[in-house]
Amino acid sequence: MELFAMAKPKKKISFNLDKLPKLDKLSKLDNFPKDQILFVKSLVESPGEIGQVTPSSRFLAGGMVANLDLSSARAVVEFGPGTGAITKAIVKKCGTETTFFALETNANMITIWQRRFPNHKIIRDSAENISQHLSQHNLKEADYIISSLPFALLPPDLGERILSNAYEALRPGGVFVTYQYVHARVINSVMRLLKKTFTEVDTSVVFRNLPPAFIFRCYKH
Repeated sequence: MELFAMAKPKKKISFNLDKLPKLDKLSKLDNFPKDQILFVKSLVESPGEIGQVTPSSRFLAGGMVANLDLSSARAVVEFGPGTGAITKAIVKKCGTETTFFALETNANMITIWQRRFPNHKIIRDSAENISQHLSQHNLKEADYIISSLPFALLPPDLGERILSNAYEALRPGGVFVTYQYVHARVINSVMRLLKKTFTEVDTSVVFRNLPPAFIFRCYKH
């Protein structure tokens, strides 16, 4: 199991949720508070969809793609990319011939993501429909699926459908990667859920994230 040192917590940022601006009044991406406001707005409106109180750290993002040969992959799919913290690490490693797209259901997160990655494709749909979207890209299967979905917060039947469909969409030897925040009850329940579909699941811990997170790598044989 891989361990990392704990990072110092960042200064807390406060927002008045009653004064959130309308989306059409938001300006450019380099206006940092704007995307933070959209993130908080989404968290308040759909906490079960977001599943986290801060965007993922670069250390978690790096851990999610560590040891994945994305450069030679034919197809890489991301589930629930949110603001794109992990997307940034993914696209840096993808090859020029790699087809990459993301599936996201939250409109505010899609707005942020599209500003950050205008040259990449995000689709507003449930991750359980991955095979349909692979087919639309003239692909039969994915080499890697990288997920930020909060499986501990999803209805169990939805979580099982997403994992089952992800497994079917992976090529033999493909890898499904996801993470959950460190909490004994949550980690145990997510591990049980993953092992219903994947027979081999490896774990590592990233402490340099707020909160710390477990990374799960699930292999299709």
